[in-house]
Amino acid sequence: KQFMKCGVAQRYLAAAAAAIVLLFLLANTGFFVQLPASTKPSPPIVISQKIYQPEDPCEDYGCPIYPDDFDTVLDKIRHNKEIDAAGSRDISLSAEWNTTSLTRRSSRKNPPINQDAAIIIRPFRTKQTTGDNDFLLGIFDGHGRQGHHVSHYAVKEVPKILTRKFNGYSGMMTDDQIIQALKDAFVEADVNAPPTRAMLGGTTATVTLRRNNKLYLANAGDSRTIIVVAKDDNTVDIPFMTRFDKAHLPDEKARIEGLGGMIKYPPNKPQQSRVWVYSTAARETIGLAMSRSIGDWEWGAVGVIAEPLVDVMEVTENSFVL
Repeated sequence: KQFMKCGVAQRYLAAAAAAIVLLFLLANTGFFVQLPASTKPSPPIVISQKIYQPEDPCEDYGCPIYPDDFDTVLDKIRHNKEIDAAGSRDISLSAEWNTTSLTRRSSRKNPPINQDAAIIIRPFRTKQTTGDNDFLLGIFDGHGRQGHHVSHYAVKEVPKILTRKFNGYSGMMTDDQIIQALKDAFVEADVNAPPTRAMLGGTTATVTLRRNNKLYLANAGDSRTIIVVAKDDNTVDIPFMTRFDKAHLPDEKARIEGLGGMIKYPPNKPQQSRVWVYSTAARETIGLAMSRSIGDWEWGAVGVIAEPLVDVMEVTENSFVL
């Protein structure tokens, strides 16, 4: 209730702190991004000692930021080290340009590594995205033996493919053309994934593109992007969230079973549906917990696809991407 009584900076920081707690409880990796409705550049709000200054050269489309492990950030705090990205190109628990990123170390033992990958590029510089507030945001949650390799491949490849497609148009693209470009970028990243990795792993992909006052939200798998709007009556609305792509959903089930795929889930718990395939690469039967992903090539024959669902939304005042 105190949230809306704060000033702009305090309100943002309070929301960011709440988002950090939520992200830490619900997921390994996440971003919190404020969406100023104006296309004019907004000043950075800095929690860390220094504004992000990458030491390595930036890409043609801008300077990507990758979050650090949350546990690593806590270690830095305990040892009174600066939380910045100088020299490492990693950043975490830091807010700038109204953006907070967070990831935490995985508890999995095989492999003992965080299989998630995330990126934010702001501003995202292409022929189609020229505003200072235009950005590209992505979360990639790897799974399987080689899932960390697939997610770290996709987090760098999808922005490159999308940039190439955007720069290939001489005029401004329509909404339908941008939607198709996002779909094609996911599919192309899947087709060109390293075979030794994509046979033994895959990744979800949830990507948000801002161009002017529109958001394009592309999602494949069971990661999620949420749009939150803070209201003047001390409440919030959630006007949109991407769906979890699960095999029990009617459109997914029809496609998978139409290609001979096997779907199983516990009684009365369809949200836990899995697509079961005997993996010749892994030499065991494995149930994939989603109906769309990048990688997971052995599931492609039974209808697990990389093409995302893409939704378009207008940016409103006091809105955030989570």
